[in-house]
Amino acid sequence: MQPAVILINTGSPLQADVWYIRSFLKNFMADRHVFRLPPPLHFLLQHIVPAIRAPRLLEPYRSVFHEGLPPQQLYMQRLCQLSFDEFTLHYAFLYSPPQLPGLLDTLKKRGVSEIIALPLFPQDSGTTVQAASFKIQEALSALDYHPKLRLICGYYDNECYLNALCSDLQSLGSERLKQSTVYFSYHSLPCSYLRDPRESKYIKSCQATSDKLARRCQLASYQTVFQSTMGPLKWQGPLLRDALLSHDYGSTEAVVICPGFAMDCLETLYEIDRCLRHDIYQHTGQSFTYLPCLNASAGQIKLIKNLAAAILHQAEQG
Repeated sequence: MQPAVILINTGSPLQADVWYIRSFLKNFMADRHVFRLPPPLHFLLQHIVPAIRAPRLLEPYRSVFHEGLPPQQLYMQRLCQLSFDEFTLHYAFLYSPPQLPGLLDTLKKRGVSEIIALPLFPQDSGTTVQAASFKIQEALSALDYHPKLRLICGYYDNECYLNALCSDLQSLGSERLKQSTVYFSYHSLPCSYLRDPRESKYIKSCQATSDKLARRCQLASYQTVFQSTMGPLKWQGPLLRDALLSHDYGSTEAVVICPGFAMDCLETLYEIDRCLRHDIYQHTGQSFTYLPCLNASAGQIKLIKNLAAAILHQAEQG
């Protein structure tokens, strides 16, 4: 029986419908690895905020659906339609179907004895990789299922990952890159989370990713920035919006790429490529170039094969 590789991502509402959006938000906001609040506040967040926000997010979600599917679902399906000699490829989401318990139950019934879990979060954080690890262990325990499990915890320094992103940047052309400032944008964290060494390491790995890509692509100008803040908390910066507002458009082109997002989603397609683009134009009369995530590209496929092969090789070596 071939090992199973499970691609894991956050997920999104399966339909651009208020009920589906509210259900997704409730699942997401129930995760205490992501929302680290006192129990009373966490209860209010989980049960009140989704009902308020779901109608407001209806049009944003509608705008990013493609071929009748949310982007992550579309790209995961395309990847998992491929055949690999060394393993079978599956996917699951943390907060929307298909979720880990159902998939793991299927693998158990098939007699799969070896699983490689690949959370698609290049920079390891407790809000992402640790949340995925917890849900895997919780599901395995409930199913009384004991496969040999290997978890890939971040891959920001993987050569295939860096090469794929570098190739996307170089598609702009060397002369254009020389005359551009590249903004590497990552998901921000509340500053209070940074007391956790794992989250402090996450911020450092974001900067390290930018530095590695800048050297590899020989960028003349670049900056590490953050996005997707919400609520009154103080968040890690500098923020992408502020950077683009202060950018000198007369001197260099602004290019935005999101290395921390394996696949495009509401936060890239709507928040950046639509809303932020409109905001920047309203304030400056200028715009920026947004480079899509790896999605289901050849670079993403090569990366998955490389990560899985490395784990399988380690297993063979004992």
